[in-house]
Amino acid sequence: MSNVGPFVAVAAAVPLAVVLILQGTGAIDLTREEKPVSQPSVRPLPLGTPTALADAPLKNGADGIILPAPVAMGTLTKAEVAQGYERLKKLLVAAHLENGTVFKGDTKSYADALSPHQRKEFLAGIKSADPLKNTRSQLTAFAPGSVEQAAPNQAGGTVEVAAGSGQSAAEGSVKLYQGVLVKIRYTFVYSIRLPGSTAVEKVTSRREQDMFIAKTKAVEVWAGEWTNSIEGASCTATDGFLHPKTATSPGCSRTTRA
Repeated sequence: MSNVGPFVAVAAAVPLAVVLILQGTGAIDLTREEKPVSQPSVRPLPLGTPTALADAPLKNGADGIILPAPVAMGTLTKAEVAQGYERLKKLLVAAHLENGTVFKGDTKSYADALSPHQRKEFLAGIKSADPLKNTRSQLTAFAPGSVEQAAPNQAGGTVEVAAGSGQSAAEGSVKLYQGVLVKIRYTFVYSIRLPGSTAVEKVTSRREQDMFIAKTKAVEVWAGEWTNSIEGASCTATDGFLHPKTATSPGCSRTTRA
């Protein structure tokens, strides 16, 4: 993942961490003394444990993405937080659960859910031959034609949220926004078979990601740093797609490219 638009997020009463740094490319200035808003953190009932994502209950498709009930946080109203959660869920579904994304190489629904500056940078890098600039790995996507879907895509995991401050460096912006920090820890499971085969295999993708909900001209979700471990497929190709596992590459890991 590259060029996602750098930003710094500082949490207030944070269950996530004291400081979350969400960045794409470019330098991040950590010398500024920000004043996070004084808001209580909100933690939904755990659906699994952060250190044991495999134990998270799995549900088919979008039903597996469960977010906490919205409350006013930062400068966002309850309705605006609800709108942010809706957009965040749409982003996760588009990136990791929609069949078009996962099996056909589609990118439109994910790009449409991104904030304007991240959409521009994602689309600019999606076909890059440079693995350091290719943005395809922001998605869970098998190389088209390499595998077939054998059962519905599944998801389950945990979400933590807290009020905080975020600064986007998009197009030289230095404005500090008060909003909602979101930490996701999700497991995505894909049942696949090779073309012409009847044997069904499972590919498991465990992803942790920092995200931020802010209101600029409209409510936006900024996608930040992530880590991803995959079992049952290879992610070493430079095209950003997942490929069928091999004896020498039964699984892999990847992370945000700075």
